[in-house]
Amino acid sequence: MHRLSILPQVEVNFFRSEIVPNLWTILYQNTLTITGSSDNKYNYIVATHTDKGHPHNHIIFCAADNIDHKKYNACKKSYYHIRKLSDELCKEHGLSIIEPSGRKGKKYVQWKAEQAGTSWKKRLQEDIDECIRIAKSYEDFLRLIKEKGYTVTGDKIGDPHAKYIKFTAPGQERPVRGSF
Repeated sequence: MHRLSILPQVEVNFFRSEIVPNLWTILYQNTLTITGSSDNKYNYIVATHTDKGHPHNHIIFCAADNIDHKKYNACKKSYYHIRKLSDELCKEHGLSIIEPSGRKGKKYVQWKAEQAGTSWKKRLQEDIDECIRIAKSYEDFLRLIKEKGYTVTGDKIGDPHAKYIKFTAPGQERPVRGSF
């Protein structure tokens, strides 16, 4: 859901293996459910296509509803409501849904850097994991991570002035915050 747009947009994706004869009917039902358009609540446009190798809908709807003339409130609550409606319809028709993993997503820039092998955050993560595996004590861990070129601040456990441990990678200006 693109929150800052005048025309909210929802994208509903399916696996290629889920192309079934009535998929387009299901996609249409999904659109009506999400937009409340069985009551003509929102005007909408739907683009259904398979240009990415899997069927998906882009549902773009007018932010002002036709009944109460109120603006659509794009927030977490409305996002989860739309997701719940879509998931229920997919379950009803035997289609897969994405179960929340509980992990926080990544920003596109960070994901792209990881794919290219240039992510310093990923490198820091891997270096910390390696040092933890090798270290025999906390002091040993600090020594190992510093040997890899990282600057470590806030590393004194119990120091009232250091709320977090921070790691600055070689060549980086800003540190990355960790926690004890």
